[in-house]
Amino acid sequence: MKKTVYFIFIISLFLLLCGCTQRQIVSVPDELTAYSWEKSDKFGKEIRLSFEEGCAALTIKSADKSYKIQGNAIIDNNSIQIFDDSLKSTFSFKYNLYGDKIKLKYNDNTIELDKSAVQSK
Repeated sequence: MKKTVYFIFIISLFLLLCGCTQRQIVSVPDELTAYSWEKSDKFGKEIRLSFEEGCAALTIKSADKSYKIQGNAIIDNNSIQIFDDSLKSTFSFKYNLYGDKIKLKYNDNTIELDKSAVQSK
């Protein structure tokens, strides 16, 4: 009897710990922030969008220059606002998430980024 109770306890503990370690995705903003997104081309240009604990970072690198917008972020179902304190500016992007891709729009410019890596919570 003790072995059965012990076995059920171990299985329950295992299931409980497995449930706590996985990130639940229940909305479009959750899916957006659960991953990093990036794109590179044959000319050496790289664009990366990543999220961590309520902050967002958009990095743009070319062969000779690098730009980074980062700060606290507000994300809803179709837009991202990044408040960059170092640049003293707010940047607003529209986005459309579909499958493993995101279309990110700033003013009249659009770039398509690919899902890259799972972000830690």
